[in-house]
Amino acid sequence: MKTNTYKKPPRKPVSYKFNGWLQSKLHISIAAENTNTVDYLPYFLFITVLGILYIGNTFRAEKLNTEINKLHRNVEVLRVEYQTLKYDFMLQSRRAEIEKRVRPLGLKDFKELPIIIED
Repeated sequence: MKTNTYKKPPRKPVSYKFNGWLQSKLHISIAAENTNTVDYLPYFLFITVLGILYIGNTFRAEKLNTEINKLHRNVEVLRVEYQTLKYDFMLQSRRAEIEKRVRPLGLKDFKELPIIIED
C-alpha cells in the first residue's frame, strides 16, 4: 500500500498586469526567468539620481523661501522708515516751518509782493 504524499503544484511565473506594458515600453520584465540583478543597475542608478535631485531641489526651494521671507521683513522695515522720513521732510518744507527755522538768523518774510521788473 502506498502512503499518501503531498505534491506541491508547479509554480507559475508571477505576472503583473502592467508587465506587458513594461516589456513594450521599457524593454524590461518583472517576471523574467533569466534575469540578473546587475541588469537592473542602470534603472536603480537613474532612480537614485532622480531622488537626489528631488531632495536637492526641495532643500534649495526651502532656502530661497526663507531668504524671501527675510527680505520681505527688511523691505517692510525700510518702507516704514521711508514713509516716516518723507512725512518729516514734507512737514519741514512747509512755509511756516521754514519761517520758524530762519527767524533766529534775522530773516523775515515779505509783507508785500515782490516787484516785477519788465523790460
